[in-house]
Amino acid sequence: MPHFLDYSGEGIVLRPSVFHRLMDWCAKYDVEPEKIVYFSQNLENPRHFDEWRKTSMVNAKMRFGFAHMFLDRTLEAAEKISSEDFKDCVKVKQKPYRFLSLNNAPRFHRALLLAQLQKVAPLGSMMSLSLSKYSQLNRYNATVITLAKGYEKSIDALQREKSFLDNHSNLIENFDIERIAKSCNLEPIENPSPFKFDEDLYKQTMVSVVGESEISSGAVSRFTEKSIKPALFGHPFIIAGNPGVLDLLRRFGLQTFPELFDEEYDDVLDWRVRIEKVLDSISRVSKISDSEFYGIMEDIQDKILFNSNYLRYELRPKYLSWLIDHISDVLEGGEGLRNVNDIGPF
Repeated sequence: MPHFLDYSGEGIVLRPSVFHRLMDWCAKYDVEPEKIVYFSQNLENPRHFDEWRKTSMVNAKMRFGFAHMFLDRTLEAAEKISSEDFKDCVKVKQKPYRFLSLNNAPRFHRALLLAQLQKVAPLGSMMSLSLSKYSQLNRYNATVITLAKGYEKSIDALQREKSFLDNHSNLIENFDIERIAKSCNLEPIENPSPFKFDEDLYKQTMVSVVGESEISSGAVSRFTEKSIKPALFGHPFIIAGNPGVLDLLRRFGLQTFPELFDEEYDDVLDWRVRIEKVLDSISRVSKISDSEFYGIMEDIQDKILFNSNYLRYELRPKYLSWLIDHISDVLEGGEGLRNVNDIGPF
């Protein structure tokens, strides 16, 4: 019987320190590494393991599994939302705001997204930044707005990060975090849950600018619920995250929107170059006239409806069926996860 290490709620990178602790644990308890199955969201972990194994001269193998707890629980929670609410979200019609961007902790890539929206579409965006201890999953978290003491901490964090992108340092220097915090004038919610939604945000906006949990140059390959939610509620999306995130979403059965956003960024490994392309694409979409913008939205309406219906009715049972087969294969001695090609298709 294998030993299951379940990190399926995380995209943890299998770094050398984690690798060596695992090997030490195996030695201490006389467990063969081949008996361990390491489950996580990060599809790059098998590659990392091989790298550390070779450089450490460790003659051992370990199997990997893929599970996505947040995907499952997000789709489960969505089953409780009424069809009428979904219809209002996905309907292409005139809405008060073009962009929606919800963000949690002030990581530099999220700060750049918000700063760009503040620059190119200050009146056409709903955006927020919070220091909530909860993940960026919904309005309940996004509207636990940073308090006065938090502003200074946020600005300090952003200032430390601006050196990563000298070309966009002016965005950070002019980043009015207090204005962004006040722009989401909703009351904080007691006992926020990461698996509750407020569809009203999507009823007022057209597209989502997503700041994923991390932005890497290939150390991580995953998406989180942050990329699922816009598709669920009828939004085209652009994502500042890991390379290949759009390709991974397509592998899970979703459709993406090159008609609106230049998706060339998804193939760029270097995060610096990739986020440059994301920022440029946001700027371009902000300059599209209302008539052209709504024309594009009408053209992609079928894809918008497909994504929402697919996430509501199809993906979860397909994913759970695949996961059962995947775990059964591992229990029977199968190789488990080797790379992204072992996922799905769904």
